[in-house]
Amino acid sequence: MIRALTFIAAAIGLALAAAVLAFVVLRRDLPPAGAPSTGVAGAPMAASAIDASRADVASVRRDKYYPSLSVAVARSGEILWSEAIGVADIDARTPATPETRYPIGSVSKPFTAAAAMVLAAQGAVDLDVSISIYAPSLPDAYGRLTLRQLLSHQAGVRHYRFALIPPAFTENGMNREFATTEDSLAIFIDDPLLFEPDASFAYSTFGYTLAAHALEKATGRPFLALMDDIVLAPLDLASVAPDRASPAPAGRSTDYMAMLRKLGIIPSPDTNSSYKWAGGGFVATPTDLARFGDALLAGALIDAAQFTEMTTPRRTAEGAINPQSYGLGWRSGTMAFPRGGAATTPIIHHGGTAAGSECALLLAPDFATTVAACGNAFTGGSGALIQLAADIARHFEAAASEAARP
Repeated sequence: MIRALTFIAAAIGLALAAAVLAFVVLRRDLPPAGAPSTGVAGAPMAASAIDASRADVASVRRDKYYPSLSVAVARSGEILWSEAIGVADIDARTPATPETRYPIGSVSKPFTAAAAMVLAAQGAVDLDVSISIYAPSLPDAYGRLTLRQLLSHQAGVRHYRFALIPPAFTENGMNREFATTEDSLAIFIDDPLLFEPDASFAYSTFGYTLAAHALEKATGRPFLALMDDIVLAPLDLASVAPDRASPAPAGRSTDYMAMLRKLGIIPSPDTNSSYKWAGGGFVATPTDLARFGDALLAGALIDAAQFTEMTTPRRTAEGAINPQSYGLGWRSGTMAFPRGGAATTPIIHHGGTAAGSECALLLAPDFATTVAACGNAFTGGSGALIQLAADIARHFEAAASEAARP
């Protein structure tokens, strides 16, 4: 036992030493923001909102050390603003544009949940039956789970574990190709559930991998083809695609890590998302993320009742709302409007963190507004981008309210 622990400690020490050396050798400074690349700067009423939002974007980019930061705002079927600042690749000095694609991490989950809702409306799946109906070869503990439990993180499937993969040291850093969704189940399918289904809440990207497997078995279609057919193509979201390791998606940003902020930025290690397409494996432009949220608000993909079902926080078996106010692929909450005021308005949102990228997607239903933001660095979490999206939504609603005054 002592010998094994000594070996593990030595391995961790070597990995940390390698990480420190890599940081010293590979570090980059935050590049200048440069002139913004503007895709759309919409109606005249948006001018003041754009000015205020630009200042917020520049501040977040500077504070979080994103080499580039790209945002988009959709409102009632129209893109009001799309803009990027900074560089998509530091060494090549490639400017970021609104067409730059970013790994969206867990913002992939709302897309997968939307696909499940479409299939449920078609009668192709039932969210509340055991997935063994579709995938009878699953172990009993997993076969009894339902799509609703998986999509709400109340199934008890585990999330990432520790792994000797610097610098994050979790399974999220895997760089291994899985040919099929079924192949990727081997990572976790023999592990016990964390709790009885619906007894508690545990966020799990692997739960979405299992949900994708169930959707495949129910429809007889590979998950990625299914997503194209029932979500991406109907909404014309051409930039949304699997983040394949080779060849990389065209126009994809380069991955960086900026957890240490002013000490510098380093390139992220190569990773492979083939084990988590459904829960964290897509790339997109913020513009298409905003268009996706706008389509959901408009009822263009699923109806209003389904949207409410999708975005209503689920309760555990004891009756308590789960701790993340998580529905099916979305978190729900409120934000103050105006900022700092007592009044609030509902928001629906999801953040995404990849090995070298972070994104946020926020819907403000009462404002008919969707905001998306992506930056090409891992900084420790997408919370700052969620806050940025909320602030931008406030700016645009304030401008719309001002324009509507007689």
